Amino acid sequence: MNSPQAWARRLVPLLVLPLLLLLPVEQALAQIRLRCDAVSALGGRSSSASHNLLAIAGQPHPIETSSSAAHILRPGFIPCLLPPSTGECRVLARVDCPPEILEGSQFTAVVFIDMGACPSPDNLLGSFSSRLNWDATLLRFASHSGILAGFTGVVNTANANTGMLEFNGTNPAGAGGDIRLLEITFDVVGTNGANGILDLNFSALAAALSFTNLLPNLSITDCPFRIIQSACMRCGDVSDDNAVNSTDALIVLSFDAGITLPQPILDKINAGCGDVNSDNATNSTDALIILSYDAGITVPFPVGNPGGCGGVAVTRNEKPGAKIEERKAKNE
Repeated sequence: MNSPQAWARRLVPLLVLPLLLLLPVEQALAQIRLRCDAVSALGGRSSSASHNLLAIAGQPHPIETSSSAAHILRPGFIPCLLPPSTGECRVLARVDCPPEILEGSQFTAVVFIDMGACPSPDNLLGSFSSRLNWDATLLRFASHSGILAGFTGVVNTANANTGMLEFNGTNPAGAGGDIRLLEITFDVVGTNGANGILDLNFSALAAALSFTNLLPNLSITDCPFRIIQSACMRCGDVSDDNAVNSTDALIVLSFDAGITLPQPILDKINAGCGDVNSDNATNSTDALIILSYDAGITVPFPVGNPGGCGGVAVTRNEKPGAKIEERKAKNE
C-alpha cells in the first residue's frame, strides 16, 4: 500500500509542470500588453499614420487597416486595442496673387497652408521647409514680411535675383486653420502679354505634437499670372504727358475737390494712375506724395515708374461737386 509520502511525490510534478508551461505565456502576454499600452499612449498610430500594430510573442507587426474591409488574422496574432482612426489628413498649400498684373506695377503674393482638413492629432502645423520660384525676367523681388503666424524661421533671399526664395519655420505649439505664412512683394519688370507662375514647393512638412510627416498628404496650388498693359504711362502721370510733376498733383487735388475734369484725365484717374500709394483712392494724400516726388524727396511708392501704381482702379460715377455734397452731409 502506498504511503502518503509516495502520493505526494507523484502529485508534485503534476502540479508544477503546468505552472512552468504557463510562465513563458504570461511573460509574452505581459510584453504584448506593454507594447499595446505604449502604442495607445502614442495615439494608436505608427509613423505612416495608416497602420495599427499587432503583437505575436511580444513582437509588433504592422498591417494595413481599413474601415471598409475586415482583416482575417492568422492564428497566434493578438490585436492591440488602439483608438480608431479619425480620418485622412489633407493639407492644402497655395500662393495667392492677382491673375492679371499691370506692367510696371508692384504687387504682393501670399503663401498659405490650410490645415482645416486634418483631424486631430495632426491638425496643427509644427514645421515646414519651402521654396518659391519665379521667372526673374518677369518679376523682381522687392521685400518680404518675415515668417508669420507665430512661427520662428528664416527667409533666405540670397538667390532672389535669380527667381528663388527659400524659407522655413517651426512652431512647437502648432498653428491650425488657414495659416498665412509669408507675404512677398514683387516689382513687375516683364512686358505686356507675358505669362508666368509663382511655383511653390515643400521639402519638409510636419504636424506639431504628433510629429507626423505631412508631405504625403500635401496638395499645392501655384499662382499663374499674366502681365497686361497699363493705362498709365507712369505711376502718378494723370495728365498723360509721360512725366510726373506738380501738374499731376494739381489735377489730383482738383479731382479730390470735385472739380469737373476732361474725360481723358478722368479715364486716367479711374484707371488708378493717380493712386500712387495704392490704397484704392485718389485724393490729397496722393497729391502730396506726387509733389514730394517732384521736389526730389524720396518717397516709398513707385511714383514715376513705367506703367501703373499697382492699386485697384476705382471708377467714380459722381457728378461734379458730389464729393463736396457728400462731405457736407457727413458733417451735418
